[in-house]
Amino acid sequence: MAVGLGELRIPVNTRQYFTVTGGPFTECPPTFKGVKMAKEIKKPCAVDIPTVDFQTPDRLTLYRGLHKALDLMLAGEPLYVGCMGGKGRTGLFLAVLVKAFGVKKPVEFVREHYYAHAVETPDQYAFVKKFTITPPMKRKIKKLRRWSWLRFWKTNLTRMPGVNHLAEFRKNVVKALDKYPSIS
Repeated sequence: MAVGLGELRIPVNTRQYFTVTGGPFTECPPTFKGVKMAKEIKKPCAVDIPTVDFQTPDRLTLYRGLHKALDLMLAGEPLYVGCMGGKGRTGLFLAVLVKAFGVKKPVEFVREHYYAHAVETPDQYAFVKKFTITPPMKRKIKKLRRWSWLRFWKTNLTRMPGVNHLAEFRKNVVKALDKYPSIS
């Protein structure tokens, strides 16, 4: 079942990633934690960064929202980022998020892997380029990378609704035992 405009895989290391979904915020499924980038939408959300259409958010509000979103991601929660159309402001947030994970060209990454027209205005593009990742955010991500080996059997670190994660774990263990029979 497709949700929103698409999914973005945010790399944690060479093998593991988080999945973040984006699109119009009005399409945010109830099983996802919502990051709302639209000032004009009054729907409840987990993270609210009220931003006027075709504009950039207040930096302090974005920093706070990014911290909350990172906490939700690190807890494995499925995240849905949206504004009215799911392109400009949504793309801005996704670009800042992948920048926090160390992606060197975040806008280009989001346009290639999420939506080709994400980050709609030159001001939004410049905002992402100038945005700096704070030391507390860097520490959170560094800690995640250091401990991600504890979940070695998982490639997608996001708990996706409707997926039986215990069955997925068992299937991966059986695959590993088949691949390396000397372990069993």
